[in-house]
Amino acid sequence: MTKMRILPHQVANDAVWMASAWHVVLDGEVLTQPSLLENWDYQSILEVSYEASVDRSALEAQTGLGANDVVAAYAVIDCPTSNVRLASHTTLAGDSAEVTIAVDPGSLAGSMRLHRGLVLLEAYGPPRPWVARAPGARLLEDEALDVVLEAEGSRFPVQAVTTDEGEELFAWTLSIDPQAEPDDPFMAVAQVLVNASHPAGQSILRPGDGMAQDIALSALQTDVVRQMLEYAQSDERFHEEAVYPDDSLGYVLDFTAKAHLGDDLPTALRRMRDNPEAHEKLLQAGTGYLIELEPAGVEPGQD
Repeated sequence: MTKMRILPHQVANDAVWMASAWHVVLDGEVLTQPSLLENWDYQSILEVSYEASVDRSALEAQTGLGANDVVAAYAVIDCPTSNVRLASHTTLAGDSAEVTIAVDPGSLAGSMRLHRGLVLLEAYGPPRPWVARAPGARLLEDEALDVVLEAEGSRFPVQAVTTDEGEELFAWTLSIDPQAEPDDPFMAVAQVLVNASHPAGQSILRPGDGMAQDIALSALQTDVVRQMLEYAQSDERFHEEAVYPDDSLGYVLDFTAKAHLGDDLPTALRRMRDNPEAHEKLLQAGTGYLIELEPAGVEPGQD
């Protein structure tokens, strides 16, 4: 069933404007009206934009606005998985505008929905029935575009940080909201903080850094899995078997234990507690710790 938005003022139809296709810049590559970002990952640099021109006389005729009322084109990115909404607007200049949203690495996950249209910024003159007056009133709303984010690289939200002189020079750390519940969406409560002030962090954040980046990423993966398990060990809610919603904090912790250690989360945590040496061996083997250093021509596990 089609949903109809009922507003307390007159709105315009698509005939009053011409909007370009959505432009998505992914790590410097320009994509037009994409439905899937195949090479996106949580470290990607992303920018979304479009251009629009407006038939001002037609807009005023359909909405009842005056010639001096200020109108802007807007753009909104919705990402339900990470509970993020980003918005931007540009005031019409000469009846045209370009709207751009720059997305910080680590902000999105799963998919994003792009919205756009026209909005009232400021109204002049006396109020009139059925004519928009409130700043932010929507005058036109275009059809939304859904874009799937296909992460081929890190499956983690990553945030670049820096440390000032005198602060501890860490390479990276796992940050989980202390108020997080097991059923909360993982992407909304967890992220990896990578320190751009540390040589290893610089290597991870710098595309195409060769072997140095491969080694740093290997160490990062193993260490983040270790920190995830340490987090779960510190919270008794994860010590017993449970069924969690897909992509929730508990689901990801349990999936991580199964994927890298071969056991469900409670079993892995018991081994971690009772036999730390066996746990560490499984952890390093299961995450391929520094396997990139294997000499050429030698199969892993061979002398």
